[in-house]
Amino acid sequence: MNNIKKYYDIVLEYLIRDTIIGEGFNGDVMISVPFSDFQYNRIRHFSVRFFIDYCNNVYGLTREESEYIWWDYLKEIDRILKYEFGIKDPVYH
Repeated sequence: MNNIKKYYDIVLEYLIRDTIIGEGFNGDVMISVPFSDFQYNRIRHFSVRFFIDYCNNVYGLTREESEYIWWDYLKEIDRILKYEFGIKDPVYH
């Protein structure tokens, strides 16, 4: 594995670790992401622009590199919501 891929994997690991998923006030699952001060109950509400800015400012990634990691991040959050929280469709729940 080359060093760039290793770095992407480390960034993805930090992003996942810094994402907090828990129960909200109304019983819905709420998602706090490191790239926004808002809480979300659906993946589709995540802002790719905030994600790209965050990755650039914190990890020094370019727009293209951030977009590459964005898709892996979404897939992993989707997987966590489905298999650890029982959400059938995390994008539109």
